Parts: sequence; structure tokens; C-alpha cells
Amino acid sequence: MLEEKIMKKYFDQCVERSLMVEFEPEEKEGVGKLLSRWQIKADDKILEPGCGSGRLTKVTAKQIGSQGEILGMDLSEGMIGRAKLHRLPNNIEFRVGTVRAIPKPEEWFDKIICFNVFPHFADLVKIFSEFARVLKSGGELWINHLKSREKINSFHERLGPEVNKHSIPENEEVIKMIAGAGFEIMIFENNENGYCVKAIRVRNLSN
Repeated sequence: MLEEKIMKKYFDQCVERSLMVEFEPEEKEGVGKLLSRWQIKADDKILEPGCGSGRLTKVTAKQIGSQGEILGMDLSEGMIGRAKLHRLPNNIEFRVGTVRAIPKPEEWFDKIICFNVFPHFADLVKIFSEFARVLKSGGELWINHLKSREKINSFHERLGPEVNKHSIPENEEVIKMIAGAGFEIMIFENNENGYCVKAIRVRNLSN
């Protein structure tokens, strides 16, 4: 997909500029609050789409210890290369690829955590369907940003042409797509504290 190739190049260049390597001090507080909401358990299997440099993965890896597993995926080879420098345990895997095709069987993951990546997804209908395929029944899909939808979209508009049209869709559109993929939305927030969606996988479209 052309759009994904363009994103790959853009984020490879971000790595070369040492961007998005670590959380800024003001981000750490927000991430701490999200960890409380996610309630990650020691045996959870987690998918992290758009894991980037692994800055979140190395935090959630401490939550699952040696009993669970995390698969971090990203289009950017540069980002995945940077993520692997964390030298996390063997139950933490980083892989270059698109989440339109996740290399795991049906009902594999307990949680999917999409952090600071939602506007960059190409073909949301396909991606939500794929998320439903690999999530266990009752599994949790989380979509989180530390700023509101409006601020995120405004921020992207000021970036380069590769991503300046990337945006979080209108609330009604997001709700429709998530529900259509077989999820029940439990939390939908968009305010000064950030953007947060929590959805439970209740059915698989292949069934």
C-alpha cells in the first residue's frame, strides 16, 4: 500500500533525527495514568500496533514479567531496529509489518494497545476486523492519545506532507467502525485529558 510506504519512509527519517525515542517528562505522567487504566496482568498477551522505538513496550514489559508476551509491530524498520536496542526478554517480540495482517492465530491476544498511532492507520475497516480476529472473546482494544482529538489533528496538520492529512475521524465514524468489527465500546472519551477508547471484543466477523 502506497500510503504505508510513505509512512515507513517518514518514520525511518524520524529515527535518523532521534525523534520519539523516549517519553518527554510531561508524557510520563500521562503514561502512568494509562497503565492504571489498562490493568495489565502478568500473563497478558499484548499486541502493540505502531510500537515505534519501543518506548512504551519497555514499560509494559515490566507489567507482564516472564509470564505474558508482547508483540510490537511497526512499518518502520528504523523504529523496530531502535526498539530492539532495549534488549528486552525473549517474550517481547518486535516485528516490521502492517497490522492489516497480524502474524498470529485467531483469539490470541488479551489486549491490543494503540498508543499515539491511531491517525496513522491506513484502511481502518480492515484493521479493526483484523484486531477482532486476533483478540480473545472479551479481550480489550485500547486507543489512547494524551491530547484531545482536536489537538492531535491540529498537530498533524502542521507536519510534513507525508502525515499532515492523518487525523482521528469524527467520533460517530469511529464508533460505527469499531462496533461493525464486533466490539462493544465501554469507554469513549475526548477531552482536555486526552482521547481514550476502550472496546471489548464480543464477536468475530468470521463466525
